[in-house]
Amino acid sequence: TLRQGILSQIHQPIFTNRNYEGLATTVKIIQDIFQGYDAKHTEKILDVLSSAKNGKTNSLHDAKKYLNELMFLTNQLSLFPANIETELKKWTLNLLQQVKSFRDELFRVAPWIDLLPVPQNLSELNDLDKIPTPNDIRDHSESFLKAIALYLQTEQDATTIEWLTKTRECISKAISIADERIHLADQLAHQCEELSDVEYDFLYEKSTNLLRIGYNVEEQRKDNSYYDLLASEARLGIFVAISQGKLPQESWFALGRLLTNSGGDPILLSWSGSMFEYLMPQLVMPSYENTLLYQTNIATVKRQIEYGAQREVPWGISESGYNTVDANLNYQ
Repeated sequence: TLRQGILSQIHQPIFTNRNYEGLATTVKIIQDIFQGYDAKHTEKILDVLSSAKNGKTNSLHDAKKYLNELMFLTNQLSLFPANIETELKKWTLNLLQQVKSFRDELFRVAPWIDLLPVPQNLSELNDLDKIPTPNDIRDHSESFLKAIALYLQTEQDATTIEWLTKTRECISKAISIADERIHLADQLAHQCEELSDVEYDFLYEKSTNLLRIGYNVEEQRKDNSYYDLLASEARLGIFVAISQGKLPQESWFALGRLLTNSGGDPILLSWSGSMFEYLMPQLVMPSYENTLLYQTNIATVKRQIEYGAQREVPWGISESGYNTVDANLNYQ
């Protein structure tokens, strides 16, 4: 899954509306914390983000304009009085860093952005304003360089010549950066493929078609317990192993399907009732409506929300919230 995600990045635009959506999420967190402080600046930032998302979404020039405006507004937001809450300051600085990192990245990968818009008399270069993918920069920038070379042969205006020369330098620099990115993506994808080649034999038990929980190296024996519940992270490992041809399909059907009842909704039992057991595999696995797993996930979330409300605690409980050690300080 990670390999495919990495490889897809070279074909994705270097800046999209998802960047704005990420910023909007951070702004809304700040608004939640504000309570009692003047929130007009956050409203201004959300207005700019809304305009950006609804505007020309494939324009480098527009992206630069909006990010510059967001930098200005976020800097104003970070001018705190001395008694400002620590949490509010932290999230506002997070927002500032987020905007800055998006802007820096855009200027690094498409360095000609600072020279936009394209002069009116250079129509062959208008597409420089389109937000490219790393693959576009590497494979299609040659046509821009050829157009620039032709313009330089005939152009008389000193300002235009200077613009063309600087743009040519920026494009050459961008090609080099895109090459590095694509090479790195290929390397990481190859490493992902190598790391996903796992031998399961030393944990696999043919009599049960299940995997043991672990292997005791000192005693040279398999652990006695099995990863044997469908409603756990074990199903992700089994799913991948079957898809790689490392385990038989029977392993999927060997996973336990013990049921319990919660307010009329049947729920598959997991080991500890934690969210990650139920939901984490769904990040990368297909999900089908009207199946027991699908129904279980909905019912589990519903039950945790009820539990949180009854106990006045956050819901979404996973083992990361569990902190007990034994006498030797081993995590339990």
